[in-house]
Amino acid sequence: MKTTNKYNLPSVFERFVQANAHTKGGADYSVTGLIDSPRVQRLRLKHYREREEDLSQKAWSILGTAVHAILEGGAEPEQIVEERFHAEIPCDSGSVTVSGQVDLQTPTSQGYIISDYKTTSAFAVQANPEGKPEHVKQLNCYAALARLNEVEVAGVEVIAIVRDWTASGLDRSPNYPCAPIVRIPIEMWSEEVAYQYLVDRASAHTHEDLPECTFEEMWARPPVYALYELAKNKELRKRASKLFDNQTDAEAMSLGLPGSEVIERPRKFARCEGDYCGVSQWCEQYKSVKEI
Repeated sequence: MKTTNKYNLPSVFERFVQANAHTKGGADYSVTGLIDSPRVQRLRLKHYREREEDLSQKAWSILGTAVHAILEGGAEPEQIVEERFHAEIPCDSGSVTVSGQVDLQTPTSQGYIISDYKTTSAFAVQANPEGKPEHVKQLNCYAALARLNEVEVAGVEVIAIVRDWTASGLDRSPNYPCAPIVRIPIEMWSEEVAYQYLVDRASAHTHEDLPECTFEEMWARPPVYALYELAKNKELRKRASKLFDNQTDAEAMSLGLPGSEVIERPRKFARCEGDYCGVSQWCEQYKSVKEI
């Protein structure tokens, strides 16, 4: 993949990115790759040489790497930092090696607490008080790998460093993060469920056919039904009066507003439309949904 520098950033950024490139630790799949869309992963591999990414797009990745490096030096002697676990996971085609690097393991009388550092936004913490779905999957995969390496796991958590936290935010919302750094306990799956999830994901990634992305993997937003009322000039207003999640409620209100109209705003696929996957231009699935 070609790395560009459209904004003429100092060469230190390029060297930093090269020195801290994501690695699978010699495994076939990393946990972060395994929980992601198989379609995205295969298209990234297929079009690796054609893809481009600008250094400026690495901003949050650089911040996250810096946070990890700083906190690694602050660990207590009994804590374990940045340990990578490997395990052979069976799948339809035989087996694959999966690895996952755990940021911090803290011993307790019941086993180790697995912690993962995340640099994130206040909105993301507010919207996901129990952790983002992908974080729940990631931490439980780490727990499964740790168990396969004979480590007793007592719990899993995200330690969120809220990059845009402000004290004034506490006054605006009761769900605002209480501090710039917060611990988010993650629901820990049973040993059987977590292991089976690893097996299912390994099979999904090694399946012969190219699977389609799910709505969740495409960051799909449901359709919205917008109610437009008549203006004084008897034409529909340019801005909607109200937005509805379902057509029935929108049509019901429209019946009481003569001349009003309900217009459906189609479902959005945020990951594809923003090319956050990096391969939307080569994706036949995305092309097909755009044509609907």
